[in-house]
Amino acid sequence: MDAAWLVAGLGLPVAALLGHAAWQDWQHRRIPNSHCLAIAFLALVEAALTQRLLGSAIAGLSLLLTGMLAWQARLLGGGDAKLLAAVAIWAGPQRLVTLLGATALLGGGLALLALWQIGRGQPATTAAATVAGSRTRVGTPGATAGVPYGVAIAGGAVWVWLMTTFA
Repeated sequence: MDAAWLVAGLGLPVAALLGHAAWQDWQHRRIPNSHCLAIAFLALVEAALTQRLLGSAIAGLSLLLTGMLAWQARLLGGGDAKLLAAVAIWAGPQRLVTLLGATALLGGGLALLALWQIGRGQPATTAAATVAGSRTRVGTPGATAGVPYGVAIAGGAVWVWLMTTFA
């Protein structure tokens, strides 16, 4: 089998994992670690096949460290930070700026949706939970509010994959 077909084929399971991670974040505000690890593994395989392993590993590690700092400052969830690092490995330095730009635009859209909910008279925590599609009511144990940024990360990664695979 030609390596180009294998590399292109690796995008399908990554896209499926991203879709499920986004769904989990949207519904439950949690991104499974298994998804982040599987995406990172597939991304490393692709990077090795395309001879860009070092750059991809550096991109992933850089975003993991940045994401953990954002998590520590309560600007980003831990699952979001891990998912962002995994897709940064896949994007590598060549596609990283495009990935971050697409993710920022989608995340901004989700944040605007939360603000729109607030403008309709809902309290900020209720609006954020509504945007998140949370089935758990804010104020109950385990409930969290905020923007489900994993959705934006997954959307940005799929956008970059589609643009690089089919453009």
